[in-house]
Amino acid sequence: LVALCALAGIGLLVHAALLSQLTTDAGYYLATAELVADGSVVYRDIGLTYTPLALWIAAMVRSVVGESTSYGTHAGVLAAFHIANALLIWALARCLTRRAVLAAGAGAISLLLFYRYGGMHWVLEPFTNLFALSAAWAVFRRPRSWRWAAVAGFGIGLAFLTKQYGVLLLV
Repeated sequence: LVALCALAGIGLLVHAALLSQLTTDAGYYLATAELVADGSVVYRDIGLTYTPLALWIAAMVRSVVGESTSYGTHAGVLAAFHIANALLIWALARCLTRRAVLAAGAGAISLLLFYRYGGMHWVLEPFTNLFALSAAWAVFRRPRSWRWAAVAGFGIGLAFLTKQYGVLLLV
């Protein structure tokens, strides 16, 4: 059942990546990332209502891939973040339960929920979730370690830099 959920989740992400359409939000984010990749400076040249880390990630993708970057390339990056989020949910669940099947089920079901939330529309939440989940995993991994607490703080900072509401995910 867990394997079936995981395969269904990955299948739906592939389906969404192949058939996704550009939404208003995705167009705004990716157009802003294009401007950043072309040398514009956030908050000086570009008015922005969110913190800029996810847009910088999209700008880096364009810088690496080149001007021929397509929406499909960005959708592939988004799918990688969805899968990394599912793996972090699995790792968090492993910290909370000894039952590997429950942990794998949590990760697999999260893929389905990520698809249901936004499909492959380019939004900020998958990036925010990755950093917030990393912070939570660091805390659960070694609850009394100051080193892991520092890693968690770094994760919270990155979540905030991706979208200012990112810190609320852990509250």
